[in-house]
Amino acid sequence: MDVLYALEFIVKLEREFPSTVSTISRTAAKLTPPEYIDSDN
Repeated sequence: MDVLYALEFIVKLEREFPSTVSTISRTAAKLTPPEYIDSDN
């Protein structure tokens, strides 16, 4: 049930504030240490 609530929250956030979710995702990617990022190398 928590996952459903989180998904609904994200969808509502994106609907009310376009580009917010993608901006948060890009910012989080910049803050993620390289050892936690999957790569094909």
